[in-house]
Amino acid sequence: MVLATISARIRNISISARLAWAYTIVFAVLFALAFSTVFIIFEQYRQREFFQRLKDKTLTTYKLMIEVDEIDVKTLALLDKNTINSLYEQKIQLFDSSFKLIYSSIGEASSSFPRRLLKELKGGATEVEDFDDKHELIGIKFLYKGHTYFGLARAYDRYGKSKLAFLKVSLLIVYLVVVGLLVGLSLFLSKSITKPLIKLTADIGQFSPQNLSMRIDEPKSEDEVALLTQKFNELLDKLEKAFKFQYHFIHHVSHELKTPLAVLISNAEAALSGNDNDANRNSLIFIKSGLMEVSHIINAMLDISKVEHQIADGTLRPTRIDELLFECIDEIVYLNSNAQFDINMDEHIVDSELLTVKGNVRMLKMALMNLLKNAIYYSTKENASVTLKRGQNTIDIVIANDGAPIEDGERDKLFSHLFRGGNSRGKKGFGIGLVLVKRIISLHNGTVLYHLADGYNTFHVSIPIDRS
Repeated sequence: MVLATISARIRNISISARLAWAYTIVFAVLFALAFSTVFIIFEQYRQREFFQRLKDKTLTTYKLMIEVDEIDVKTLALLDKNTINSLYEQKIQLFDSSFKLIYSSIGEASSSFPRRLLKELKGGATEVEDFDDKHELIGIKFLYKGHTYFGLARAYDRYGKSKLAFLKVSLLIVYLVVVGLLVGLSLFLSKSITKPLIKLTADIGQFSPQNLSMRIDEPKSEDEVALLTQKFNELLDKLEKAFKFQYHFIHHVSHELKTPLAVLISNAEAALSGNDNDANRNSLIFIKSGLMEVSHIINAMLDISKVEHQIADGTLRPTRIDELLFECIDEIVYLNSNAQFDINMDEHIVDSELLTVKGNVRMLKMALMNLLKNAIYYSTKENASVTLKRGQNTIDIVIANDGAPIEDGERDKLFSHLFRGGNSRGKKGFGIGLVLVKRIISLHNGTVLYHLADGYNTFHVSIPIDRS
């Protein structure tokens, strides 16, 4: 329960504060470990050095006691006490091989030293180190002219421990100063790091459906914030296009539905007010035709709304574009016996792999059917030409007819809106087909373009070849 509460509180803290705490805690722990390591290493070095000094002092006393015949115990004790190299609270005892005390700087009593030191030396140890409350103790075994001697020494390392205490205080003060600086520096760094994110959040908060044309200024850096800003702007581009498409789609479709519905209502009212059976029959036939027209509009709307879903979720499989094209042409000719197509194929694309694309067969067929039907419908003699050729990494389909050309001012609107140009006057249609074609080809990573070539309306479709 406590951990859950702490976790919840941490999640509620801002990223800037979390970064500051993270920096401070991590570096504070690292500095604590570093300073503690320095202190421990110095303490071990002090002990090693002091034990060596204590050993050297014991050996010196032993040499004076054993090797210098003229010196007596009182003189040696006096030397131990007053020599310049004497240690603070220094105590030394020497024993012969039978552990008989032969010298003591503290009198005859040996109780000042722990008995375990002599026991370990009796057990065969050559050197023993130990501690009491504040002293370092050492026991040594040494040989002289075939005889064994033992020495015990104890002293207080006043200077070493005063240095250690000074080091401890110094490290603690430095540590507290460093931690204080870390807190300030961590706050500064965390705010510097999160400042672009805060600015990005504020900029995002200014967006609404009414100002989707706005874009966030991309930072000149190449960090993650710049990448996030770039991707957000790309998302806004797609969102703006989707909103515009939806707006124009609803606007133009409602316009297209408004006219036939008004005509149907007017015709139905006329039929209801009259008693002529023949006129009523003609009205019903007209209403049926109008309803079929409305049905076509609704079906086209549904096709457009389903295109992206089917492209995303449907199974994409290799498809021979030439076979699909000939299938569409056969169906059009079957329904309209007057339709004629002049088919040309580039002699360089004899390999089936160069004619294979990866896509949704139903969607591709829908796009090609729309272009081929339009080519026949808007031609002067229900005749169109179809050319299949190879691009650099694409298969290109060029569909052309000799109908009335699309004016220059209308060409930019041809695919982006539900638009009908001046060449469609007197011809039925909804202005939906080319929008559907554009969406399908784009979702297959292809392009569809219109241009006027030698007086012919020409649609150029390019779809990437399947290399898998």
